Formats: sequence, C-alpha cells, structure tokens
Amino acid sequence: MRFPYSLSGMILFPALVGVVFLFQIKFLATPVFLPLIAVYKIFGSVPEASGKEFAFILLYWSFTGFLVGLILDLCTRPSPYSPAPRPPL
Repeated sequence: MRFPYSLSGMILFPALVGVVFLFQIKFLATPVFLPLIAVYKIFGSVPEASGKEFAFILLYWSFTGFLVGLILDLCTRPSPYSPAPRPPL
C-alpha cells in the first residue's frame, strides 16, 4: 500500500524544520522563518502571540507540505478519463 504524498509531506516538512532547529543550520534559518517575518511585517509586532511562533511555523510548514504532497498525488495519479493502454501490434 502506497502512503499518500500529501500525508508524507505533512509529516516530513515539519520534520525538516525540526532538523533545522536541532542542528542550528544557519543557511536554512531564513527560509524556515520567512512566513513568520511576513506575518510580523503585515500585522506588526504581536506581543500576545509571543511563545507561539514555533507552533505557527510548524503548522505553516505542515500545511505547505500537505499542499505540495496533494499536488503530487493529483499529478501522478492517472486520470479516469484517459484511454486504456493499447496492446502492442
């Protein structure tokens, strides 16, 4: 049984974020925190949300991984409207 790409993306993208935090990889820190920087630019400093940034980052990357996996699921699955393969002549 094949594990859907949407679920694997939903699990693996936050795992990648966890690896970045664990090993403190500097060159990946900017892309990981980019959604949080965008939220702060749009809404300004949000003092009541302090301490929840890590949860926001994990949820954002979970949702992004789910969407990327869903796109891969939909693109790699054969269409029910495509004709059946013909036997060789």
